[in-house]
Amino acid sequence: VPLWAKAFKQQLDFQNTRLLQLETVMNENAKLRKELEQAKARIAMLERFSVTPTALAKFGASSNASKYSDANYPALPTTAATNLSFAAVASVAKKPIQPKPKRTTSKQRRAAARIFEVSSSNPEDIGSDQGSSYLYVYLPNKYRDRLKDFRNKLKKLGVDNGRVLDINYPARGVVALLIHQDYQEDLTKILTKYKITSIDNFNPLDISHISDPALAHLEGDARIAKATSIHQTRLLRGIVFIRANVRRSVARNFVDKGWISKEQAAEAIE
Repeated sequence: VPLWAKAFKQQLDFQNTRLLQLETVMNENAKLRKELEQAKARIAMLERFSVTPTALAKFGASSNASKYSDANYPALPTTAATNLSFAAVASVAKKPIQPKPKRTTSKQRRAAARIFEVSSSNPEDIGSDQGSSYLYVYLPNKYRDRLKDFRNKLKKLGVDNGRVLDINYPARGVVALLIHQDYQEDLTKILTKYKITSIDNFNPLDISHISDPALAHLEGDARIAKATSIHQTRLLRGIVFIRANVRRSVARNFVDKGWISKEQAAEAIE
């Protein structure tokens, strides 16, 4: 290709680029002009609705206004501005809406009353706690769901999530709910309503729950010890995430049941 042809093509490409840039600027300019005209029209419309103090005075002195007026009604505040916009006049007459006080539910009252439960103030006291008893309710479960999603499902059933202290999956097809014994009757009613049957004879220490292929070689006492270790790890993890006001009580109860040692409980509630 001759040099003059290359130079001509480069010049033509340059002119096309400049032409596209010019068209873009012209389009943006036309768009801005249109928006400017719309803004001017809106300003003009607002100015037509402006209210002057003189007009307000005449309106107050008219027969129709005085007929329904109250002599004790406070006058509108004066302003130094020459004109009052419609929005300004409307804001003067608008009364603030007082928020309605929230109604305290029976659930909130019961939760508030639980703060008066007797608890130990000694950090080393992990001994027997006969006043509080916690238990796991084991239910059939098709698949493992995220705890947040699972709690949402419990809420839809009418279960008080505040009374469910821990949720875990101790075995395939099983979900465990940790509750206080006082809530067992209410939970049972809800489960019965939806025909959900709890697994009463479930043993979380059963070696058959060890499903990890990497542990398949364990046998006898070693397999029993591993099942116990997995169970204790699951319990200790749950204690850590239980709310602080009942964490110590749950740990003491687990010690009473022989599920964990005092040393493990003390470490979990630190």
